[in-house]
Amino acid sequence: MLVSRRGGDVGMSHLPSKNQHIFHPLHAQKTFSLEDVGQGVDQRFAGILESLTNAFVSLDRQWRVTYINLQAESLLQKTREELLGKILWEAFPEALGSTFYRKYHEAFETLTSIRFEEFYPPLHKWFEVQAYRSREGMSVYFQDITRHKQVEEELFTLAAIVESSDDAIFSRTLDGIVLSWNTGAERLYGYSALEMIGQSIHTLVPPERRQEWEEIMQRLAEGQRIEHVETVRSRKDGRRIDVSITVSPVRDATGKIIGASTIARDITKRKHAEKRQHLLNEASNALVSSLDHQLTLPEVAQLIVPTLADYCRIALVDEQQQIKEITVNHIDPEKIALVRELYESYKDRAYITYGVQRILQTGKPELLSTISGDVLESVQQSPEVLQIIRALGLESYMGVPLLARGKTIGAITFSSVQAHRYYTPDDLSFAQELARRIALVLENARLHREAQAEIAERKQAEEQQRVLKERMLALATTDQVTELPNHRALL
Repeated sequence: MLVSRRGGDVGMSHLPSKNQHIFHPLHAQKTFSLEDVGQGVDQRFAGILESLTNAFVSLDRQWRVTYINLQAESLLQKTREELLGKILWEAFPEALGSTFYRKYHEAFETLTSIRFEEFYPPLHKWFEVQAYRSREGMSVYFQDITRHKQVEEELFTLAAIVESSDDAIFSRTLDGIVLSWNTGAERLYGYSALEMIGQSIHTLVPPERRQEWEEIMQRLAEGQRIEHVETVRSRKDGRRIDVSITVSPVRDATGKIIGASTIARDITKRKHAEKRQHLLNEASNALVSSLDHQLTLPEVAQLIVPTLADYCRIALVDEQQQIKEITVNHIDPEKIALVRELYESYKDRAYITYGVQRILQTGKPELLSTISGDVLESVQQSPEVLQIIRALGLESYMGVPLLARGKTIGAITFSSVQAHRYYTPDDLSFAQELARRIALVLENARLHREAQAEIAERKQAEEQQRVLKERMLALATTDQVTELPNHRALL
């Protein structure tokens, strides 16, 4: 039996009667039969049923429809005249064998209440159903949740897209607390969702980029969308990565900005390629600006540091393969002398396995991605060398020869002291290309100097020959006795 509770909700209550469905408002002193309500005897209680936001249908124990409100008429697309007194499954034959059929029978058989959501194909609608069983029959409340399901499906699809995206996508509060974190973000930054959700996004922002971050936050608070800003972020392993970020404000139902969503794309490879190309272009321009390598090589060293190394050495050899000069640069000018001292400490040691001297001997490139204990063990017999290496804080190293016409004319070494910069085979290939260009320019300069020297020598010989001819002609045209012009010689 149906019972009206405070607030207009209607439920089932048991009364002794076996043949009637009785409405029993808790605030009322008398009861009303369902048949009477259906006939409009108690308009006040009928008004309660009709004002329900949910659709409502009552059924007797033979599945006959005994009441239906206006909301139910609208959702089921059938009038009261079509349904009252009709068996539910005859009025809706498509429901036979469906989830509705099974769930309703389950409630009848177990004398329990039941709640479920199901799609009804004939009406193209999703319904949320709550059915309450009583001895007299069953009361069914239901509502159309189709739009809710569509939104749910859209959100599910969107979540799947976000989760499968190669880009890092995450959301956060205005205070910078991470609320969501997709697998793309895990790959890009190295932090799992478990590690980042609930933590501050400032973890990713390097100290030197905090001012930039504050400016982005200010623009965001003003409602602006920040698109494709190229910046630098920190990974969990300490490496710096180049990213392009788009940050959009997130608003609540009132339009108030409550957070932000960020899409970040890894552009490290592109930025590295741009920096490398710029380095090659600038190095080439510096090298061709003068034939004097004593001027150009220091410029190249200044370009290499800090773009490709934290300190570097460029060594050239003479015709006897003896080092004639070394150009050095370091990100900390005060340590340039220490780099020079490192070379001086090991240049004459036969057992040194890496470095300028070794490259000049073998003509082969070297790559030490990490300076491990095994590498340092090779210099254990030279405490002063080991001390300098540790003082420089060497983390990674590579070196390449300068080759011209199959001959080694010098070498370049690149050293990193930063934990997030480790040289790779790709870096070594680039270093070799840079060395090739340097060697080519140096060789061309040498050939030019030799050509100029040959030209000068030839001109000098020609001048000497001209002077000699003039003297011989003068002797031939002068009488050796009188020292007067010999007119016969002139005929």
